[in-house]
Amino acid sequence: MAKDVPPNVRPGPGQPPLSLLDEPAKREQPPEPKSPPSNRLPWILGIGSIVLLVGGFFSLWLFRSPLDVTQQECEDGTLELLKASEHPVEVSLFASPEPAQLAQSADRVGQELERLAEASDGKIKYTRVVVKDAETRGQASGEGIQQALLGEASSAGTSLNAAYFGVVLRSGEQRATIPAIDPERPQDFPFWFANRLREVIARAEKQSIGIGLVSTPGGISLEEPSLSARSDASMLALLASAFPYYRFVLLTPNELEPAKLEAIDTLVVTQPGRDFTKAELERIDDFLMRGGKSLVVLASAVNIPPGDGSMSITLSRHGLEPLLEGYGVEISSDLVLDPAQGMKLKGSLVGGGEIPPDPSLIVLENIRTEEKAPRLVSSFPIFQGVRQVTLPFASTLVLHAEKQKNTTFTPLVFSSSEAQAATKGGISTYPGKPLPEGLSPGERRTLAVAIDGDLKSAFGDRSARARVLVISASQLVTNPLARAGKPATPDAAKQGGGTGDPTLASISQYYDGSAASSSLLLRNILDWSTEPKATRHCSLLLRRKE
Repeated sequence: MAKDVPPNVRPGPGQPPLSLLDEPAKREQPPEPKSPPSNRLPWILGIGSIVLLVGGFFSLWLFRSPLDVTQQECEDGTLELLKASEHPVEVSLFASPEPAQLAQSADRVGQELERLAEASDGKIKYTRVVVKDAETRGQASGEGIQQALLGEASSAGTSLNAAYFGVVLRSGEQRATIPAIDPERPQDFPFWFANRLREVIARAEKQSIGIGLVSTPGGISLEEPSLSARSDASMLALLASAFPYYRFVLLTPNELEPAKLEAIDTLVVTQPGRDFTKAELERIDDFLMRGGKSLVVLASAVNIPPGDGSMSITLSRHGLEPLLEGYGVEISSDLVLDPAQGMKLKGSLVGGGEIPPDPSLIVLENIRTEEKAPRLVSSFPIFQGVRQVTLPFASTLVLHAEKQKNTTFTPLVFSSSEAQAATKGGISTYPGKPLPEGLSPGERRTLAVAIDGDLKSAFGDRSARARVLVISASQLVTNPLARAGKPATPDAAKQGGGTGDPTLASISQYYDGSAASSSLLLRNILDWSTEPKATRHCSLLLRRKE
């Protein structure tokens, strides 16, 4: 039976709801500069275990239409969002007066906020706080603004200084924070601001954004208690407590009826445990054909039962092919193994020696790059603030953009050119196991794609404005090492789950950072998939290079 999921954790009386972007940061020591920089400002942000802000953005866009969005369109959409709200918003910009590039970027951001305040009919009250002494530094830190180490080059070398550059939004008792703004990318600020403005308004007005979570018995669900081997934490409990303006509804495929989907904005399909029927796929398609809806598929062809200490795979796409291939996305029946990007796990093998990088757990760092073919499109909205993306048990995606001529196809994540694929089941993905024989040749493979536009139905001649996101990682919403290491729950045991493996449970702690990053990635996915029409232009601005 479909059911709403209430938050399991709430802040204390009088406290605003928590946000992953409000978490305080732990500073890291800056690396030694290799050589004095020229004309660029090296900077290192303090980071926390959940929110990690990216230094810069570079993108490769394939299968897309020419970009014609302007900052004015983003500003107009932001004002539209404000005018539709009954709650005024107080906006405070915290910025240090030095170094010079930060000050210049702060001036630009301040001018943008002044324009919005003047055009908002009193909906925005703007103030600027110059962070220049112990009192203002304490004020900035108390509001959740992160301290960054910023440097300037001179003839004497590079000097590093603590600085602050961020924004706090308040509406009534609710608060949302942009804890750090990249001084080299002030043009990204309108996206961040529109995103956090939407959040604080939703909290103040107690808005409910419906998210339908579609899972099947024997499959993987966001409510599965496998986020850590040391607790019964689940990704759903984390998201529901931190983001109360999202209303999560648990659904099985046979519950996808129009009445139950009336208040749903996005459907999220996680790794199935059984095949979808054509009727169930048609219900998902009907949902998208209502217009203004989104579908997120976090699944691949790779299946591993919970508590399976051998981590042996079977390959099945569970009947999703007619739906996704109708939209132009083919999930290959394979397991992608990428030694060049495999996760590095601590610990030792039974026979001695360190565990080699795990090629079935593909890790991509979200860093600035000048490569012509980057492996992760950092500027896409779902990656904002995510330090790294880990894709457990991925399958190759083959894109057929010609099937959806009125949409924009954006391939988002790629393997290295060394990535091979296993096309037969029965192999073990236990850490340290050698690669199996008979793998497909190494090649660059697409692992995630976003589709946005006038989507044609997978089963008819209809079309509607919609968004589809496919990430081919079967265990993105859990900790795969903890899931295999912990004994299966009684219900999962009935579906073939095993008794676990203590070694896997022990080393699963080294996956915790990836699980934390995945939680922020999922939050961004929900923000993107439910983004109101008024502010969609703001996310498109991230594609620009200035």
